Amino acid sequence: MYVILPFLLSTLISGLLGYLTYRILLKNRAGIIVTLISSAFIAYIFIDLYAFFGVVGGVLFYILLIRISTK
Repeated sequence: MYVILPFLLSTLISGLLGYLTYRILLKNRAGIIVTLISSAFIAYIFIDLYAFFGVVGGVLFYILLIRISTK
């Protein structure tokens, strides 16, 4: 469980922060930047390799949220 927890936290929190930034500013680039920075910060806090995979997961979750909301 500990192995999956940093990945899930990094993915969900950074993806949601990026999505909220995208909805507020309506700029795709700003959302991606916030997603990358927040997921890298969370991975730095955990100092765990699995959390660094959350960086990619966060961006993919962010893009998925945008795709779902535009349909």
